[in-house]
Order: sequence, then C-alpha cells, then structure tokens
Amino acid sequence: MTIQTFSTDPVAPRVVRTIAVIALAAGLGIWAALLLAPTPQKLAPVLSTYSANPGIQPMAQWFGGRTLGIKIDLVGVIANTGGQGAALLSINNQPARTYRNGQSLAPGIFLETVSHNGITISQDGVAEDIPITRQQANYPNGFITQNAN
Repeated sequence: MTIQTFSTDPVAPRVVRTIAVIALAAGLGIWAALLLAPTPQKLAPVLSTYSANPGIQPMAQWFGGRTLGIKIDLVGVIANTGGQGAALLSINNQPARTYRNGQSLAPGIFLETVSHNGITISQDGVAEDIPITRQQANYPNGFITQNAN
C-alpha cells in the first residue's frame, strides 16, 4: 500500500512569485523596446497638397495631345491686393457670370487668383494668366459703366 503525502507549502506564494516574474519580464521587454528603438530618420519631402482633379491631361499626354481648352473672355474683375476677389467671365461665348477663387470653370479648369491686372486659371494643373485687355483697363476695375436713361 502506498501512502501519498501532500505538500504543506502554501500555493499562493508560488503563484504570486510566478506572476511577478512574468510582469517583470514584460515590463523589461517593453522598456527595452522603447529605449533601444532606432531613431527616426529625416522624413521624405511632402508632396504638394494640391488635390484638384487632374482631368484627363496625363492620359492625353500619353497619346501626344492636350485636353480641349475652353474660350474664356475676361469681362472684368473686382480684386484686392491679396489675390482675392471675383471675376466676370464669359466662357465659350455664353453670357458672362461671376466666379470666385477656387471655383470650377469647367471640368479640370479652376479660377486660381484674381488681381487688378487679370486672372490666373489652372487647367489640368498648369497655371495660365489671362490679362485684362487695354480696352477693359480704361474702366474702373475692368467693368464698363453705363448711364441710366
């Protein structure tokens, strides 16, 4: 007949000691990873944040062409020195309408800036200046004044 004896040592201190050793190992691992991590290198330069729709210009360049442009007639401007303002434009011989900075004139064509000398539009990411003609420049801010009868 075999007699089994049970240990009279309490189990709780062994469990606590095991948990403490696991916690110590995890803490050392985390701090070692944080302190011994490589220093970050200089970041690559940021690309332009201009995110307007590029239109079909890249595709057209593949086939050796440009996108079709539109005819823009600058009738007049109201502008401040900061490039803000409004422009009175006739697009493709339509009646003139007012446009503000950043507004889309046609797909892929945007009004960028308005100045006293003219406007700048962006067509498929390419900036183009449209000056006020000499005839328009004789009038205040490019607008023709008419007397009421």
